[in-house]
Amino acid sequence: MKRVVLLENVDLDILEGNIWEKGETKRKYIDLHDILDIKVDKYGTGNVRNVYFDGEPKSNSWYYKNVQYAKLYIDMNTNELISHDLPEDLQQIVVEKYHERQSKEEPEEPINKEIIEALPERFEQLTLDSEDNKAQFLSQKVKYKKSKDFDDTGEWITTIDGEEYKIYKNMNTGWWNITSESAKKLKLEDSYGSTHMGFTKKDATSKLLEQIWENRSSISKILEKLKEKVMNTIEKAEEKAAQIIEQQMSLLISNSTKLKDGVSSDINVTQNAQNMYNNNILMETLKQLKSGIEEGRDPIEEIRRDITFLEEGIKLDVLIKRMKSAENDLKSTTSGMFIRRLPMELLEIIGQTYTIQVLKQILEKAQK
Repeated sequence: MKRVVLLENVDLDILEGNIWEKGETKRKYIDLHDILDIKVDKYGTGNVRNVYFDGEPKSNSWYYKNVQYAKLYIDMNTNELISHDLPEDLQQIVVEKYHERQSKEEPEEPINKEIIEALPERFEQLTLDSEDNKAQFLSQKVKYKKSKDFDDTGEWITTIDGEEYKIYKNMNTGWWNITSESAKKLKLEDSYGSTHMGFTKKDATSKLLEQIWENRSSISKILEKLKEKVMNTIEKAEEKAAQIIEQQMSLLISNSTKLKDGVSSDINVTQNAQNMYNNNILMETLKQLKSGIEEGRDPIEEIRRDITFLEEGIKLDVLIKRMKSAENDLKSTTSGMFIRRLPMELLEIIGQTYTIQVLKQILEKAQK
């Protein structure tokens, strides 16, 4: 049988299927008819009568040659999507269908990357305010001062929420307007009429406050949506890590028993232990990440901070110090207390590298 790895690191929840286990082998078999949209009508005897592929009729011989004996499954030990005896054109369609279903799990409306990068460091600064806060904000007293070139421009300057805004009176129309520079801060179109604020300075001030509030609220909604998106992604990663830990624990016990009987090798046991350790580090990191976001911190900045922290911990100079420390411990003891420390240092480095990769995937999803 021709075995082909179609995808690596697949999400186990994207494709539905039946789980099959035998010894160390654990697979999730996927129905090719479902993912390829193949409909088969059969006679009462069980023989194929009609075949439809993506709504188009196909011959029985096409079905027997391409689908009847083909298999598709996820290796749950490696998270690889694998096909057996499936033609290349159908392999490509399977990959495309997987990505289609994966994209459907993402929020339909993407979050603008520029907006994310412009967000303030503290998440709670822009949480959605109550109606009482809105009334208080809109009724605040606004103070103006003349700009340095007031005689030429007639511009008045005020500072609200730490941002500087300028308004001026157009002597030809009598309208009070907001300057183009200030309009950009509020994401207003710089077109005729869009920067008109009122016929009096008081009206212009009221309109300015309303625009600032509306802009603030829209960013708050984006932040809430971003927070929800990141938290959902983290929770999925946690569930997946928990599944891997449980699965690898079972395999570790099985392989350890087989190792004693001389049936398995220590490589399998080591790999099981490493996979468990990787996901334990990941789970702890995700737990801290969720805690920071729930406290009100900017989710994007929290992920970046954790990535930087882990990357700093595996830099070459830091690794050398850690390894030397472990070697000294090994040399300075005869009790065997530190005999496993050097391998543990290596386990930790691999686990941190694995965690960085997952965090970068979460960050990439958040910024789409």
